[in-house]
Amino acid sequence: MDVFAYVIVATVLASSLVLLSGTLASRPRGSTGEVRDWVEAAFLGGGPARVVDSAIAALHADGRLVVAGPGVVSVPRPVPRDAIERAVIDAYHGAPSGALYLVRAAAMRHPAVQEVGDDLAARGLIVPPGTRRVWRSWSVAQGMVCLLLLLAGIPVTLVQLMWRLVDEDPPLPLIVTVGPALAVGGVVALWCGRLAAARGTREGRAALTAYGRAHAHLGDRAHLVALRGARAIPDPGFRGQLAAAGRMYGSGGSGGGSSSAALLADGTPGGAWCGGSDPGRSSCGSGSGCGSSTGSSCGSSGGSSCGSSGGSSCGGGSSS
Repeated sequence: MDVFAYVIVATVLASSLVLLSGTLASRPRGSTGEVRDWVEAAFLGGGPARVVDSAIAALHADGRLVVAGPGVVSVPRPVPRDAIERAVIDAYHGAPSGALYLVRAAAMRHPAVQEVGDDLAARGLIVPPGTRRVWRSWSVAQGMVCLLLLLAGIPVTLVQLMWRLVDEDPPLPLIVTVGPALAVGGVVALWCGRLAAARGTREGRAALTAYGRAHAHLGDRAHLVALRGARAIPDPGFRGQLAAAGRMYGSGGSGGGSSSAALLADGTPGGAWCGGSDPGRSSCGSGSGCGSSTGSSCGSSGGSSCGSSGGSSCGGGSSS
């Protein structure tokens, strides 16, 4: 039993060391540049979903895009002012039914939108999802193993304690020999899991905060949605249609509150960029982003953002 306990302790400590060093090494070191426009602010604040929502809001504001009652899009004036608006219009032309949720989902996969995440990741303002996925999975596996071993050690320890009554030289209880190592392994797994799930970097949060403070006075729809989410849209009918489109696609809309805790959450479907060659990427959905209109804590209650310095990007559903 002593040899078995030593093997457990050595394995858990070695796994924790590899997990800790790998997670820290996967984080970008420093950044180059600031947030340059509302597109990058929207991506940091809520991922591709908020980028698209911002462009849709801008198109809707001056009548270039109209959404009918059941959520059907029409574009009476297909005149884009930038690449992101062109992505929305291209998505509209490719949507057979013109449904808002289909247009929104297709626009999130558009190269113009995905390249925003690639550029932010290359500049160290956001974390590439592929490098985080391995360490997040490792954290979950190690945490579960430590918990199961700890629970399994309780009945074994009880048997050992009973045996001590008749044995003149009883071994140390299993929970005493392996318990501390399992506790350390669990704490390391929890901390590394939270760190690996965080998409935004410290530099990205700082850059978004600075941009939000400098442009908080702007009242155009693109900046309003980019910095505050769909809840900033003054038209309640259109705001509801955009939120419903997000829910229909399983992304939860784009108007949540700001929360730094959401930056650490990665449990929603499609939190990473999609449409790329990376087999680990999933379909467009939601995840966590970083930022708020006031430049406070990084995150959104349901928003998503992520990055890839070398591949396509997509994702993000809700955003604050």
